Amino acid sequence: KLEEAKKEEKAPEEKKKPKVDEKAPEAVDEAPKEEPTEEKKKPVKEAPVAESEFDVVEVKVGETAQLFVNVRGMDVKCTWTKDGKPIKATKNITPSYKDGTAQLIIKDAEAFHSGVYNLKATNADGTGSADVTLVVKSVPSAPEGPLNVVIDGSMCKLSWKAPTNDGNSAILGYYIEKFDEKRKKWNFVARCVETSYKTDTAGSAGPHRFRVAAENAVGTGPTIESEAVAAGLKPEIVRPKGDATFVFNEGDTAELNFSFKGEPSPTVEWTDNAGKPISDTATYKIKNTPTSTLLTIKNITSKHAGQYKLKIKNRNGEDVLPVTVQVRQLYLYYFLISTIHVVVQVKGRPEAPGKPGKPSVDEQNVDSLRLSWLAPKEDGGSPITQYIVEMRT
Repeated sequence: KLEEAKKEEKAPEEKKKPKVDEKAPEAVDEAPKEEPTEEKKKPVKEAPVAESEFDVVEVKVGETAQLFVNVRGMDVKCTWTKDGKPIKATKNITPSYKDGTAQLIIKDAEAFHSGVYNLKATNADGTGSADVTLVVKSVPSAPEGPLNVVIDGSMCKLSWKAPTNDGNSAILGYYIEKFDEKRKKWNFVARCVETSYKTDTAGSAGPHRFRVAAENAVGTGPTIESEAVAAGLKPEIVRPKGDATFVFNEGDTAELNFSFKGEPSPTVEWTDNAGKPISDTATYKIKNTPTSTLLTIKNITSKHAGQYKLKIKNRNGEDVLPVTVQVRQLYLYYFLISTIHVVVQVKGRPEAPGKPGKPSVDEQNVDSLRLSWLAPKEDGGSPITQYIVEMRT
């Protein structure tokens, strides 16, 4: 009875539960779609952003340079400038902008195209920009002249200066050639990294002519050429033994005479104690030969004392010799010499002695001097006992 009563209680609940058809599709509740408002349809304001693909672009002369800048932004207008001036499209220069990339193409690039290019991207919301540096590399310019050639015996020394333009690429060295007079062609001599070079000319007949070009990573530039130089000899002054110091007395005529060698015959230049070139005057006279020089100073005084310089020069070089001139001042001394009368007892009548010889200065120091003279020819019949020396200032 209890079980039957429980069944009766559950029966009404089972009747209330609806039956579900498992094959029927299940209903899904969907929220109504919300239409976008005007505020949500409006795009977000944003200024353009420009970023270069490469900060530096390097090309060689004659190649095509390509500069790229990536641009983000809506309704963008792009403008290229260099040194503040707009870049205009030409036969060899083409600026463009497509699909977020600004591009500048430069065909047959030249050295003057090098520099900093600026891409400016602009829209209604602002501006963005980016820089690209273009380096156009070329061969260096010719070395700076002159190209000096000095031949001394069998050795030949070349010297020059570095080029003013390295072609935007470091100088790696120099290419040296020599002209063959018989075959009328240039022959390779050497490569070097300095701006000078020594080569042996033994067995090589003159004249000697060279040319030099600078080199960098791009190639070899134009050359600088020397004049044709015949074999010669570097000037050299024949030095005196010891110092070139000469001492003269005041009022003397001083002569400074030197010999030298050099081929071709060198030019001669004298400079005085003030460093000024000497020319022929009433005081100075210069006489030159192909192998010697003579400088004459008339009536020399203390103002002519000091250091002079002799310089000789030819295309193979030069030589300089300092010459020191010293001038001794002369002092005049006046002496009065008289005899002493001595009374003696003699047979016959004595006489005064004769006049002594003229005194001369044998030795002179700072505070003393030594005099000498000849005794009188006649002693007056009595021996000379002494002399009296006087000085007048």
